[in-house]
Amino acid sequence: MSECKISIVPANMVECIWSMVEPIIKRPIDLSHNEVTLDIVKESLVTGGVMLAVITKEAKIIAINTLEVRTFPTGKKVLYIPLTGGDDLDSWMDEFIKTATQIALGYNCTHLRGLAVRDGWLRKLKHLGFEPISTTIEMEIEK
Repeated sequence: MSECKISIVPANMVECIWSMVEPIIKRPIDLSHNEVTLDIVKESLVTGGVMLAVITKEAKIIAINTLEVRTFPTGKKVLYIPLTGGDDLDSWMDEFIKTATQIALGYNCTHLRGLAVRDGWLRKLKHLGFEPISTTIEMEIEK
């Protein structure tokens, strides 16, 4: 991990780096089954409702994660990681999870949550303690 750096981008700086972030963040958005768009994600990052974590290697952004605190009606708080995309996952994922855990603790969250749109994500994260708790599938109804 020493060659990669993880940074949380302040909301007022998202616009400044958006051209570098956009092609990377578009990848998981394209897998979101039309639940989010680039415009929606950018707006939530610019307004501060969602945090942007960037992973850089030699001053180049190689990956992104979005983070948001969600509180359930029961009071349970989780740090949700809805979008993850980029390259060289093995060089930064473990350290990112440590960073996300520290952020979660700062917000009094009890869990990290994310989406694994491919089975490979489950294999990659199992050693860190992640377990599947549900699977979302979808079928379009023909008209």
